[in-house]
Amino acid sequence: MKSIFLVINKKKIIFLILIPFIIAILFSYYLTVVYSEENMLAGKIIVVDAGHGGVDGGANNSYILEKNINLDVALKLQKKLEMSGVKVIMTRTEDVDLSRYGKIDRERYRRDLKARLNLINNSNADMFISIHANSSRSNPSARGIMTYYYNSHPHNKSIANIFQDIFNNDGFSYEGNTYKGNHRPQAGRYYLLAYSKIPGLIIETGFITNKIDLLLLQEEEYRDYLAEVIYKGIVGYFTSRDSLPDSLYF
Repeated sequence: MKSIFLVINKKKIIFLILIPFIIAILFSYYLTVVYSEENMLAGKIIVVDAGHGGVDGGANNSYILEKNINLDVALKLQKKLEMSGVKVIMTRTEDVDLSRYGKIDRERYRRDLKARLNLINNSNADMFISIHANSSRSNPSARGIMTYYYNSHPHNKSIANIFQDIFNNDGFSYEGNTYKGNHRPQAGRYYLLAYSKIPGLIIETGFITNKIDLLLLQEEEYRDYLAEVIYKGIVGYFTSRDSLPDSLYF
């Protein structure tokens, strides 16, 4: 019995000795991953556009306005990017539109878009992300995160695929259910996408006309998740960008 006790004790001692080393190895791996992400993004310039604002509420469902969702997600994303050493240029950081920066001879909506486009094109940024929330009154069952790109630029489609793959596979758990996207990137000749001089996407964070998405978009935790998966998409883009041929760039 005594010899068995000694063997057991030796195993316990060895295990206890190994625990700090195991923890150190795991922590070192974690730091390596975090550092590699930060090192990859450090020095990059990214424009984050919170869609709509001010008198332009965007899509709405009763008292829930798209402009407020867009801004909250954009500010969360800004914080994450800046922690990784990114210079973030925001089109807005409060509830305003940008029409005052455009020519007076144009309608307010066009002045706002033109001001956002000018900021993007004069930013010398590596990419831009425009954050919106979707709407489909004719199809209230439509839900999930969607990515839009302009199809005249092949690299934008590649970027959109990277982002959409993350949105479709990185689920959000809420009240016992896991919600994922199930969409493909969509080509669209939207103003910012069509006339921007740098790579960029429009990301629709959910359908404000869908009961599930509307519920999720009002949850702080879900908006944190949105900022996180968009951040992952940005990391994924810069990870793959170095291996893309030069012909995919402007």
